[in-house]
Amino acid sequence: MILMVSILVLSSCKKEQICGEGYQGEDCTVQITPTKILIEKIVVNSWPTTSGGSSWDLTSRADLYPVLKKNGNTIWTSPTFYSDVSISTSYSYELGSSNISFTEVNERYLLELYDHDSGSADDFMQGVTFVPYQNNNGFPNTIKINAGDISADIHVRYVY
Repeated sequence: MILMVSILVLSSCKKEQICGEGYQGEDCTVQITPTKILIEKIVVNSWPTTSGGSSWDLTSRADLYPVLKKNGNTIWTSPTFYSDVSISTSYSYELGSSNISFTEVNERYLLELYDHDSGSADDFMQGVTFVPYQNNNGFPNTIKINAGDISADIHVRYVY
């Protein structure tokens, strides 16, 4: 009798499922919404090459840098720019230890590109909105942005 009760108890117990990082649920297929997404670097692959048909600068190509915004507020501006950028090259902007993150992961953010100008206001080139988190994308290490003339990769880490 004790043996039958023990077998019945053991057979009715489910083993606790141990899910991989970022997943939950009975079969570990439900993504956990991250509390924030840390931004490690932004790589700009393409941008508008002209301003209304004219070059960005009188004697050279654009001097490129990105800006991130949320609800019209700047959350990060690259402290550096690349001079005389070539469309055949991608440009990487390291965020390093600046601890910039997407804290409202399901909200819209804006990536803007600018042409740096010495002695006058920088030129706005183009911007694109995006939502950094999708609940079905498997937590990619790179958020790919492609819209208009902009192509960029935002390298990220997830915090749960």
